[in-house]
Amino acid sequence: MVVVNTGSRIHLGFIDLSGDLGRMYGSIGLYLERPSFKAIIREFDGIMVEGEERNWIQNIVKRIVDELGLKGLWVKTLSAIPRHVGVGSGTQTILGIASAASKLYGLDLGIEELAHRFGRGRRSGVGIWLFKYGGLVVDCGREYRTKIPPLLTRIHVPDKLRVILASPRNASKGFDGEVEDRAFENVKADPRLSERASRIVLMKLLPSLIEGDLKSFGEAVTELDKINGFFFEEIQSGIYRRDCEIIVEKMLEAGALGAGQSSWGPIVYGFADSHELVEDIMESLKGFWVMVSKPRNMGAEIR
Repeated sequence: MVVVNTGSRIHLGFIDLSGDLGRMYGSIGLYLERPSFKAIIREFDGIMVEGEERNWIQNIVKRIVDELGLKGLWVKTLSAIPRHVGVGSGTQTILGIASAASKLYGLDLGIEELAHRFGRGRRSGVGIWLFKYGGLVVDCGREYRTKIPPLLTRIHVPDKLRVILASPRNASKGFDGEVEDRAFENVKADPRLSERASRIVLMKLLPSLIEGDLKSFGEAVTELDKINGFFFEEIQSGIYRRDCEIIVEKMLEAGALGAGQSSWGPIVYGFADSHELVEDIMESLKGFWVMVSKPRNMGAEIR
């Protein structure tokens, strides 16, 4: 029997969508304790899936069993990460179950190999590296020979940081794979935006986090998220999705250290460094779905 416990992630943005230097993307992500994927997994003759998101996870299990040539798996999901809301449910769930299967059957397959075999990291590699290491990670994008975007750096996130997640109740989901592919075909690939994003990341976002200056870190994340909004402005009819923009504004007005839209939304994140600030932000978000999480400075547990 193997017990799997993963975090989720917020996607803080891409660095370069122009590709004029020969590499594309480069992305930044932060691992969270909540929401999480937790499951008990056993060897089994055939496929048996119980618990939350049963139908979706059953499809994942079948794919893993077929790809790895296994006799079967029994999976009981104790908690699932919401799908298509911007917190990385696909990569965490697939790698969680695949890693457990590798351990159960003595295959000794590494995270990178599993990620490549199951098509993760086609654009952003942060979900893979966060699954392995936790904290905040930056990947260095990809060129035509790249299997998965290589890890550029991993940074410990100060424990006092709190991440407030919020979304409109009954909000429409973010894009699935096919719609996302079409969206990237119509991205605004302006090298000047990439130059600004690179400078923000290198000279403010990463140094601020390393030095524990969460106010400057939050400012940098907010700016990077706006730049990414310009990348996708024509696709989502604005810098943010309209229903996300309202939440970003409320968070910042309440004093959030930083705020932005994770991936395609509808989840918005905001940062706080005290219980009082968390309370102020949550008070401003009455009527919305809200969750508070700590950063997760360790990778997924497969035991």
